[in-house]
Amino acid sequence: MIPFRGRIIFQQYTKQKKHRYGIKIFKLSCDLGYTYNFRVYSGKTFDEANTTPT
Repeated sequence: MIPFRGRIIFQQYTKQKKHRYGIKIFKLSCDLGYTYNFRVYSGKTFDEANTTPT
């Protein structure tokens, strides 16, 4: 979680953390600390394949 208090649509709130507001990032890195890939979490994704018609 990167602390951030500005205006952004996908800001996250975590009640238990010191920095309660921020941007959640998932990072893939090796043992040496090099970052291979990262993804900014922007909310729940909508998957049409798993939905049922009503």
